[in-house]
Amino acid sequence: MDFKFNLIANDSINFDFTLTLVSSSHLDSFEKDYESIPLIGRSDNLIIDNGTFKNKTYTDKCYLQAPNGLYKATKDIRNWLQGEKGYKVLEYNDGAKYNAIVKGKIVFKELFDNVAEVTINYEVNEVII
Repeated sequence: MDFKFNLIANDSINFDFTLTLVSSSHLDSFEKDYESIPLIGRSDNLIIDNGTFKNKTYTDKCYLQAPNGLYKATKDIRNWLQGEKGYKVLEYNDGAKYNAIVKGKIVFKELFDNVAEVTINYEVNEVII
């Protein structure tokens, strides 16, 4: 397993394709959510820390091998990643866990017969410990 989304691993035996994680940006840090307000007569800005972190976008690049055809595999991947509404748990093999949703398009770039590069963009919020 490279990663799980909605408790289903990318190498699940229920899939008739192979999806292998090549690169991921999931180790990038979150940006603090704060406001910086300039005040007249003050040399620096007033900083208001909201005590949270902003959502961010993580990108996974994968290779897809689909012996039964790319079209069927792309439909299965879309159903897996975008079939249910709301945030789901995204977990990587290094133990990192996040709340994530795949709301944008999933990009499939065919490399050759039944093999494609897949780019998945997740909107991720707070880290689950």
